[in-house]
Amino acid sequence: MQEEIFGPILPLVTVRSLDEAIEFINRREKPLALYAFSNNNQVVNQMLERTSSGGFGGNDGFLYLTLPALPLGGVGEFLPPLPIPETGCCPLSCYSFSS
Repeated sequence: MQEEIFGPILPLVTVRSLDEAIEFINRREKPLALYAFSNNNQVVNQMLERTSSGGFGGNDGFLYLTLPALPLGGVGEFLPPLPIPETGCCPLSCYSFSS
């Protein structure tokens, strides 16, 4: 997991604590998208407050698909935001997940 992943692949990394997860994220380049899922809202809020990414989803992974005008983009060395096609949906090959 040294390069960006383009395609319908979701890497899973096991960590022992929230702090370890946040450290793992912050040691690397900023991800294009970051999704946090938890029954505890404090966990989601900590992920949002203590990390930086192009986009963030808290307990939601597909809300952006319902908003056709919402651009896709990143932070840092990423390209400017890309518009979602008029259909409101983009092929999975358009998404980039970085770890």
